[in-house]
Amino acid sequence: MNLGRLRVERDGHLVLLSALQFRLLLCLMRAPDVVHTRDDLIAAAWPPDAEVEPRTVDIHIGHIRRAMKRAGADVIRTVRSVGYALYLSSH
Repeated sequence: MNLGRLRVERDGHLVLLSALQFRLLLCLMRAPDVVHTRDDLIAAAWPPDAEVEPRTVDIHIGHIRRAMKRAGADVIRTVRSVGYALYLSSH
């Protein structure tokens, strides 16, 4: 993840994400062993005054998953009724 260029590469392949999806992935990457609730992710990725339904997070996580899986295995773990976490192959 290149923060300066807002760019994600995986195994040498560019992963195309919107700015919002980049912020969601960044939140997951900053604390990969933490399960982030939908509310946590909303607070991290949307402006404070935005009205966002928790299920909107699910839609964007799905987009991130599909984009990332084009270059490898799924790295986002769903914790049912709680939220999402990033897991790394070394775990």
